[in-house]
Amino acid sequence: MDEDLGAALAGAVDVVIDASPSRADKSTVAAILDAGTPVVGVGHALVGGRSLHVRCAGALPGILTAAPLLLDHRGGGVEYHALLAGALSRTSARDILEGARRSVGTEVQRDARMPGVDAEVDLVAFQDEDTRAVDALFGAGAPIRWLNAWAGRALREALFRAVGMDAEEASASLAAASLRPVLEGGSEVIVHVAGAGERILIEAPSIAGICAWTAVACAVEAAADPGPARSTTAVELLGERAGDHLKNILTRAGARLLDDVEEQEEGEL
Repeated sequence: MDEDLGAALAGAVDVVIDASPSRADKSTVAAILDAGTPVVGVGHALVGGRSLHVRCAGALPGILTAAPLLLDHRGGGVEYHALLAGALSRTSARDILEGARRSVGTEVQRDARMPGVDAEVDLVAFQDEDTRAVDALFGAGAPIRWLNAWAGRALREALFRAVGMDAEEASASLAAASLRPVLEGGSEVIVHVAGAGERILIEAPSIAGICAWTAVACAVEAAADPGPARSTTAVELLGERAGDHLKNILTRAGARLLDDVEEQEEGEL
């Protein structure tokens, strides 16, 4: 609202959360930055190099990659699966494709089963800044295998067509394919983490809700210790406490976190 913008420009608020996509006009954000108010964003644009800009996009909306930190035991290998069943922005689609392309020796496991999903999925390895940060926090000698899960013919075909496309064309194709619902029940996020006899299943109704509450958590951290202007990820900013933040964010975003789902059948929540 206009009065909120006026308060931000007058320096009467501590932090402004920019929830607009990175491709949107950022002139208002730039004006707030010029007025000296920190901005925490959930997209990828770093305006004028001056804001603390927290990236929270992609199939794993920032903080969700902290899910392995919820495990009590960290002495063995862990496998992480994340499925996105909601609409992707082009920024999010580009994040996913870049993450998959950075994974050396990527293999596609077709027609796999994933707990919490009553459908066969394709599993594709990925690696991004958030996963590397969690790898460092998780502890040496306990590798994590990061996999995106894909369900639905339109998404899978768009993903594999993207191999020969340039980044912008591929992102647009994947974003368009994601507009078709692929799961019943209304969930947009399902994350499954398993290792050393422990299993955790996260079901969330809204990708946007998780991103918004991640931005709020990051804004609080940024206001407490603004530091120099920089671009970072949610996990890097929240650091060792990322797991605690994740629990709080999931609660606020209306998600369910089920510990020790060993007895659950695949496809059952």
